[in-house]
Amino acid sequence: MTARLPQAKTTTSDWLCIALLVAIQIVVTLLVSPRGNFGVNDDWTYAQSVLWLIGEHRVRLSPWATPNLLPQVLMGGFATAIFGFSFEVLRHLTQIVAIGATIAAYAWFRTVRLQAQSALAASTAMLAMPSWPLLANSFMSDLYGLAFALAAAALFLRAIHHFTRRAWATAAIIAAIGMLERQMVIVVPIAFAVAWLWNYRQWTARSLAVALAPLALSLLAVLGYQAYLTLGPGVPEAQQQVYALFVGEFWKVVTGAEGYGGHVIDNAFTLGGYIGLFIVGWVLWWGMRGATRTVRTLGL
Repeated sequence: MTARLPQAKTTTSDWLCIALLVAIQIVVTLLVSPRGNFGVNDDWTYAQSVLWLIGEHRVRLSPWATPNLLPQVLMGGFATAIFGFSFEVLRHLTQIVAIGATIAAYAWFRTVRLQAQSALAASTAMLAMPSWPLLANSFMSDLYGLAFALAAAALFLRAIHHFTRRAWATAAIIAAIGMLERQMVIVVPIAFAVAWLWNYRQWTARSLAVALAPLALSLLAVLGYQAYLTLGPGVPEAQQQVYALFVGEFWKVVTGAEGYGGHVIDNAFTLGGYIGLFIVGWVLWWGMRGATRTVRTLGL
């Protein structure tokens, strides 16, 4: 038996909440008015891959690129093939993806059994993050990865509480595609594996397969993509440096290098405080009275 989250009564139409979120996104975009055929931040690096795709008919990454970018580059190439290349076309593509990420966030909050109003408030709090308008109006990779991660997380959670092969398989595929966009999406299938094995204490061959197959699929997808880059256009120098740094730092944690554990913990608390600043409004709006321990944990 798995633990079930309390059911939330729907007092507001989900479609109305989604429509409001889309309207907020459109209003913010109109206020920002992101016009001009020029790159923002380092999205010129990713746009170059779109140009290579159109010109060379293969996926190739800039030496400066650290994300995998495969879905983003393919989507950018598709948009460019129809409307021609410009940074404005790529921004419009990201604006659509940002709306998808917003809807995925709302779906996640509803999946953890928040009421529609609370899910709307939580999603709006996410949109209020200061960096959101920049990320949603450029060709940066963050919201592409976020859209895949949130969609996969919502489906995985649904599979945990009401298992269906369709939800589980769809979540696994979306997570794998997300890994091909941004490597950090790996935390989603890892979290699912831990949650599944925690709920199903009897570790049978079937439960282990259900828990670990999505993670294996994501790893295989990335390994295949890395093989393609290695044998073809080459792995970006920035990716090689990041991977080498990650392996080295992880080894220091495993071996217990002197003082390194404290450094990792300090960074974790710093990052937690940084993220916490963006949910203060949500916490104040929602409040903690009457919330169950499970909902408090998921909400925060």
